[in-house]
Amino acid sequence: MRSSPPLAVRRFGAFLAIVVAAAVAVSASAAVPQATLFEGVLTSAGGGPVSDGPYALTFSLYEAQSGGSAVWVEGPVEVTVTGGRFAYRIGTTKPLTAAVFAAL
Repeated sequence: MRSSPPLAVRRFGAFLAIVVAAAVAVSASAAVPQATLFEGVLTSAGGGPVSDGPYALTFSLYEAQSGGSAVWVEGPVEVTVTGGRFAYRIGTTKPLTAAVFAAL
């Protein structure tokens, strides 16, 4: 004859099931983020960092690793570069939608 698990184990199991169900419900209803942080480094032809200052950059996402056409393009946008490094939240002026990701 099998004995049932202790009450504390059953309560924990029920609690865990509720937490998992809530997490699934939240993730299913969560919207696709429309912007994300992109960080990079700009280098000169000689390999060192470019001069500090503003640069006009264009960001693109392609459906293939080589060739093909862009499924999303944002820019040119002005990005401040310091020590060759920059950070920009892509999707700021042209949102990254679920349709963009579906095309990738």
